[in-house]
This record gives sequence, C-alpha cells and structure tokens, in this order.
Amino acid sequence: MRLIACALAPLILFTHPATDKFGGILQRMDPLGHLTIFERDSNSNITEIIKPNGADVYHAHWFLSGLALTYAMNRPSVITMHDVSLLHIRESNKHYEDYYKWAVDRFKSRRIPIIVVSNVAKNDTIEYARYPEHLIHVIPNGINQDRYFPLYKEKKSRFTIIYSGGLGKRKNVDLLLSAYKVLEEKYDHVELKLAGAYPERTSYPNIAKSLGLKRVTFTGYIPDAEMNRFYNSGDLLIYTSLYEGFGFSPLEAMSAGVPVLSTSGGALKEISGDGVQAVEYNAEDVIDKASRLIEHEQDRQALIEKGEKWVKQYSWENTAKKTYEVYELALKQYSK
Repeated sequence: MRLIACALAPLILFTHPATDKFGGILQRMDPLGHLTIFERDSNSNITEIIKPNGADVYHAHWFLSGLALTYAMNRPSVITMHDVSLLHIRESNKHYEDYYKWAVDRFKSRRIPIIVVSNVAKNDTIEYARYPEHLIHVIPNGINQDRYFPLYKEKKSRFTIIYSGGLGKRKNVDLLLSAYKVLEEKYDHVELKLAGAYPERTSYPNIAKSLGLKRVTFTGYIPDAEMNRFYNSGDLLIYTSLYEGFGFSPLEAMSAGVPVLSTSGGALKEISGDGVQAVEYNAEDVIDKASRLIEHEQDRQALIEKGEKWVKQYSWENTAKKTYEVYELALKQYSK
C-alpha cells in the first residue's frame, strides 16, 4: 500500500503513526479497528472520522473495514479482497467465515467494485460468491525489489531450508516437516528454519518434536525490515501451501535470489509460474526434488536465475496504475 500511495498521491491513508513515512499522504490516521463495526453507533463514528477529509473514493483492504465503509458512507468505494479462501475453505472460526460470506453478499448487493489479486481468486469469487464478473478487477500485488534483493553470502557449513508465511492449516506445513524428516536423516548438514507468527499456538512444534527433528527452528514473527536477511539466510525455500490467493513468499524469495520449490495450490501456479520448481502434494516428490537441489549447485543457480527473471513482472507501479483505473470506474459508476 505504501508504494501505491506514492504513485497515486495525494490521498488519505488510515495507518498507524509508527508506519514508515513515505510520500503521497495528505493525512495519516490510526486504522479503523476491526471491532469498530460491532460497537454501538459505530457507523456515525466512522462517518465523523472520515467525512471531514472529503475523499472522492474510499478503498478498503479488509472485508470488515469495507463493510463498515459501505454502511457508514454513501460514497464511491473499492474493496480489495486479498484472500478469498474463506469463501470455500473451512479453516478458522465458523462464525467468522459465515460473517465473511455475509459481508461479500452486502458488497454484491451494493454493486461495489472489488479487486482480487489473481485470476484464480476472481474465478473463486464468481463461483462461490456469485459476484458479478464485471465488478471484479484482477490486479496482482507487487514485490518491492528494493526491499528483497540478494546479499553477499559467506560460505557456511549448513544448508538452510527456509519457510516464510502463516502457520494455519491451509499452509500445509505438516508436509514440509514430514519431508524434512527424511532430508535431515539423509544430510547431516541440512537445517530448517520456519518464519511465522505464533508457532506456539499451532501443533507444528509438537509435530517436529514427535518426528524427532533436531535441526528445526521456529523463529516466530520477523519484522518486514528484517525479512530480506531471513530470506538470504536460506539456500532453498520450500512452500507447500494448499491454497493461496496470491502467494508473496515464493516471489519474495525469488527477488532475494533464493531458489524455490512450491506446490501449485490456488494461484501459486499462476503467480509463481516458471520462477519455481513445482512439487506434488506428497513427501516423496518434495524429498526427491529438494535432494537434487541440495546436491547440485548448478541446478540451484539455474532456478535462481529463472526466479529473478520471473519476479520482475510484479511491480507496485503497475499495481498502482491499474488501481487508479478502478477508482475512476467507481467514480463513474457512482455518478450514474
């Protein structure tokens, strides 16, 4: 969103004051908390906060903030649905998922343009939400290649496999741990590092323990500013997610000069394309392809070069231009 702001200035951004400062912002405010819409008189409160700023278009990046805006403001709105998996994948609290679907129905009834980040997400939104196709705009996210780039790497004794992302069931980290068990037994210099918030709230540390894994580290949350160093600490990223509406981690790893093995769930095949080596949803295939990359540096280098070439197509500047076009459409639709 920061780079979109730079390209689309001027605008008003609801963000935390601690966020890095960047150009294009007329006014910075605390974000609308996700509990706001459940509070009494919340719509009038939101109106009081937003209306004096006189924005022409309101852009929400979460379904709850989008819902709050649709009820609080009679103004053109655009909503980015970053992850539509809740429309058809049962992963979290049932009431939360039902509320998500209800919110999408409200957007549909008000004919609000939505942005999704892949064609897979578009097709899922049409299939599971019956959202009108002409109101759905596919605009892939960008990758900040000034943030994710190769660093100088000193020779080391360990070969480090990394994972970056959420630790929910959909991420399918069980498969990664199962495959790594064989790799750890096969290679005494291989280790695994997993970056993801609150691993202690998941079963994965216990699974690692039950598998007898000795060289596994759950780093917990890593701030964005430190993620490039984390990626560069890895020799191979393995991503075994069941479904992604976009999939940042493989692209960020490519940009950082790290070879990637990835499954093809959801939009991963569409978004990661030729920049990764695809693996099937079974440990044997992950083990076989990871082993070859561990043993053959030339194969890793070839995959790195493919990834660096592929990821260049994802720029925030392109995202910003296409987003601005949707703003114009929202204004035209509102004025009819």
